[in-house]
Amino acid sequence: MAEARSSLALTIDTHFLECAICYEPFSDPRVLPCLHVFCCECLERWANSCRVDDNSIVSCPLCNKIHTIPEEEGIKGFPIHFLVTNLQETVDKAKQNKSTAAYSGYCENHEGKEQEYFCENCGCAACSDCCVLDPTHRGHSFIRLKEASTQQRSSLENLTRRFASVEEKYTTAIQQIQEAKKNLAQDTHAKTQAIDEARNEFVQQVDNLIELTSKMPIVRKRQM
Repeated sequence: MAEARSSLALTIDTHFLECAICYEPFSDPRVLPCLHVFCCECLERWANSCRVDDNSIVSCPLCNKIHTIPEEEGIKGFPIHFLVTNLQETVDKAKQNKSTAAYSGYCENHEGKEQEYFCENCGCAACSDCCVLDPTHRGHSFIRLKEASTQQRSSLENLTRRFASVEEKYTTAIQQIQEAKKNLAQDTHAKTQAIDEARNEFVQQVDNLIELTSKMPIVRKRQM
């Protein structure tokens, strides 16, 4: 059972929880508009190494798409990928659980006794003597180790499917937010441009009026 859970946890690590730049577990994961995720520090180093003339953009290390870096916060302005962070915490807890400890196959408390059962109360493997003689397991519920392994594997597989479903909704929301930001930026630019054009036109009209006034003859009053 422990081997099955560790194997599935390792699969989750490989597919979801490893930065493509440093190949280590994510640290402060940030998601780009193209939906690829990287450690914040790794992304900052990558952005610095790629900068030539324009410090306001960064290319994605995976798909090479160009993205505008948030002006005020820099790379830290890109959204935190909370789903990755939450999954990391879930996997870490699973690894720390007693039931994920290395399984030797034989009981440490009763020499020569094979661990064929799983104590649902303690979350650990047990031999037949543990079930009957060990006072620490008195009144506890036991199931076959193979059955417990199947249950735990099914539980982790369901967790992975739930994560994939939630991640899809999350990435869709990110896309919608990015699209809204893009539309807002375009609308702001258009309105700013219209204001600039109106101001320039007003200034030009004032300049023309001043120039026209300067060319008009001065009319002096007749002295009586």
